[in-house]
Amino acid sequence: MPLAPLPALHVAAEHFRELDRHLLALLKGLTDTEWHQPTAAPRRRVKDAALRVLDGTFRRLSLQRDHYQ
Repeated sequence: MPLAPLPALHVAAEHFRELDRHLLALLKGLTDTEWHQPTAAPRRRVKDAALRVLDGTFRRLSLQRDHYQ
């Protein structure tokens, strides 16, 4: 069975922008206590998980900015 074609890249990019907006809104609303709550991953707190996600976002932005391939 052949795989379905992927959506155009610009369509996928818009979904990621929307996801980033929701994530940032959620993170802005966290209290200090919520930032330090444990996650399902052993020894990880909410702040650790957020930093991991944001690291990928900032890394991608800087790679695009610097035209790195």
